[in-house]
Amino acid sequence: LQDKDWWTTATDLEEGKRRGVYIMSRRNFSFPMFDKFDIPNSSISCPKREVTTVASQALWGLNNDVTFRQAREFAARLVRQEADNSSAWIEAAWRLALARRPSEEEKEEALALLETLISKNVVPSEESLPEGLALLGSRRASALTELCLTIFNLNEFVYID
Repeated sequence: LQDKDWWTTATDLEEGKRRGVYIMSRRNFSFPMFDKFDIPNSSISCPKREVTTVASQALWGLNNDVTFRQAREFAARLVRQEADNSSAWIEAAWRLALARRPSEEEKEEALALLETLISKNVVPSEESLPEGLALLGSRRASALTELCLTIFNLNEFVYID
């Protein structure tokens, strides 16, 4: 029996939909994402978690495929719920992701960001878009996805006060 020194993805896709606490853990090999977010040492008791904020955490949140796919699914959900209404997308995004309404300043900045992202030259994605998001066209779908990714990287979303 060969000892694996790398993380393997389960063949059953349902296995990947578990909360982190239920993921198999080995002492000498942990789930790669947890390395970025202060995984405790599994060989000793951990009564208190250490908290750090480092660049690799922010970079993981901005550049990882998992986060991007979730942002795209979140964007599709907003379109399914709020149709083609940018202002309603922002209201719903804040309510769902941050459990509050956006301030007027946040709403204005989010609308401005959406417009900027729509107007920039975006290369259409080769991947098929989720239901609802495909109705927007590639530029608007990409802009809304990037806005959702931005929301996922807000300190308010990442940290519990």
